[in-house]
Amino acid sequence: IQAIAFSFNGQTIISGGEDCTIRLWQVNDSQKSLVLGEHPTKITALNLNNTGQFLVSASLDGTVKIWDLNQQCCLTVFQAHNGNLLGMAVNPITNLIATATAKEVRLWDWPTQRCSQILEGSFPLDFSPDGQRLATTSGGKIVKIWDLQGKLLGKFSQDLERIYNFAWSADSQLLAIAT
Repeated sequence: IQAIAFSFNGQTIISGGEDCTIRLWQVNDSQKSLVLGEHPTKITALNLNNTGQFLVSASLDGTVKIWDLNQQCCLTVFQAHNGNLLGMAVNPITNLIATATAKEVRLWDWPTQRCSQILEGSFPLDFSPDGQRLATTSGGKIVKIWDLQGKLLGKFSQDLERIYNFAWSADSQLLAIAT
């Protein structure tokens, strides 16, 4: 399993990974799973939108799919990158999807699947809980903070080997870094 998410009601775990399938697991019966759908290559990220009705999945081949969890069907597919899509985040407030390769981050408008910004950055990436900022890395050692219009608000470097992940505080004021 490469990517995992909980449904908003806490009753379903959603997983995806090397086998290219998205599975829905009932928490009270982890032996049975339902296959929601597939990607042609390894699934690298899963995120729910702010209502929990829609799941966004990303795959190593560069595709992003948007799924309706109530109807259990794929609504749309778009090519976010020409491969090596390593990470993805969904803005908790707006209809933005951020996708990342090792060299660039793209911001996508959810309804139109149009790229609105291309940023110099890479995975990991995460939107702040207030939806106002996006944190990305650069070269694995620099954290960059962007606004939603693609303006670089700040950056700072880490003296350690590599940044593996980070998490925003609930008030969007602090960013914890895992190295």
